[in-house]
Amino acid sequence: KISFPILSIFILNYLLFNTWLIQNPDLVISDYKNWIFTMTPIWLLMLFFNSLAFLLLFFKKLQFNQSPIFYVFAFIIFQFKNIYSIDPNYFWTAVPDSTTYAQLGETLLSCGKLAINCTSESLLQWPIGQPIISGLLSLIFYEYANYVYLILFSVSFYFILFITKSIFGKSYHFGAVYFLLIPTNYELSSLIISEIPYLFFTSLFLYSLFTNKTNASFTFSIISFLVRPIGIINIFIFFINLIYQK
Repeated sequence: KISFPILSIFILNYLLFNTWLIQNPDLVISDYKNWIFTMTPIWLLMLFFNSLAFLLLFFKKLQFNQSPIFYVFAFIIFQFKNIYSIDPNYFWTAVPDSTTYAQLGETLLSCGKLAINCTSESLLQWPIGQPIISGLLSLIFYEYANYVYLILFSVSFYFILFITKSIFGKSYHFGAVYFLLIPTNYELSSLIISEIPYLFFTSLFLYSLFTNKTNASFTFSIISFLVRPIGIINIFIFFINLIYQK
């Protein structure tokens, strides 16, 4: 039997429907003959196929797909649609940290110090990880940095779902659906801020710890500390886990 990720696709369907309502505030829903046959929104087509898939699942002609990867795909598809038409400058200027870390990173890569420019004094001594990341993205991938961050966020989402599914089984769907309904995840995932790389390396640390990859987990805990000082907690967790195992 073919497996189908009905929950993931239904959530994506809902998100697209919600966006459609926001983008068409003057639309009269009851005037269905107009918008169904002239506009035919993508959420409506998805709803048709999802309803058909649900019936097939109900009559056991399809199998329910339990994989976390489809939740990640739903997030990426919806978020890509959100940020596709936004000026890349927005992601570098909406939050003061984005611009500051980019300036610090460019100066660090060119002059070897964490300063706004090469003639000024160092603005800070730590952490060094985020300025390096922002500096490289600003110099090489300025227009695509928001997509890089979206990928980092999505990979983190997958690792957290993987761990949760391994521990709680099918109950992980509740957390996955809840995660996809939180607006803040869509607002922050593409901004060039230190929270996203920290989340990425922390999720790698937790995944490596969970799969008993000691060297990798220690490495990712150190990198998370280089990105944000709060990463020191990951180092503590690593050693506590190491002592517990021994």
